[in-house]
Amino acid sequence: MIATSLLDDCRRLAFTVAPELEANPLYVVDAETLAGTPNPADCLGFARRGNWMDYETIDRIGDAWTGPGPLIALDGEVIRESHGENFTAAVTGTMVHELAHILPAIEARELSHRQPGDKMDCDAVRQNQAVSLSRSIAKPAAEPGSCIDPHNDQFIRRTCHVYSRAVAHGWDVSIDGLFGGSLWFACQPAHWITSLLPELHSMRTASFAEIETATPPEAFTKLWQSSLDLYRSFQDPRGDIDEQI
Repeated sequence: MIATSLLDDCRRLAFTVAPELEANPLYVVDAETLAGTPNPADCLGFARRGNWMDYETIDRIGDAWTGPGPLIALDGEVIRESHGENFTAAVTGTMVHELAHILPAIEARELSHRQPGDKMDCDAVRQNQAVSLSRSIAKPAAEPGSCIDPHNDQFIRRTCHVYSRAVAHGWDVSIDGLFGGSLWFACQPAHWITSLLPELHSMRTASFAEIETATPPEAFTKLWQSSLDLYRSFQDPRGDIDEQI
């Protein structure tokens, strides 16, 4: 389990780099807290934006539940197994990654209007919620660059902004695996950060909604396109060794 003090530090990190998140509750928990509910397996962490929350998860959050808001679960056991030599920095690095999934922040009004009421809570509804979550988790990974790809160029851009702000405020954040395993075809994080340096400085106090609507630097756009080209070259059947023999 991740110590409560470290989880609290992660929440403070979130509010430091993205003050707009303070408009709603933000739940940061060890994934073990949610054991027994449908959740991704063997991940360092996962996030839910908060526009929908199932009853079982609300029960697991317990007395800490104060209303709808985004959820970030960090798997302390998996993080320790893969980054045991620098556990704290790896936890905050995972937090940075997951924060990029819940930004830009959802407005409080939208959150409150999309939650199931207490009167709907029953075994049948809970079972249906569990099935829906399980199906969502079991879906195959989205095609890189597609409109439903959760690790697209905008995600990379947000992650770089979160990381840059966290480091600037003195947080110890591991850059190793910052984007996760699905971006195996992309450059190392340092290259992306370099391509965004002017923007990271000029928009260091901007909200993530403002960042999302701004045109990214050309260097960043070119880097993303070259990464997609590399990915597609691996998918090209003409590159298959068996086809060439």
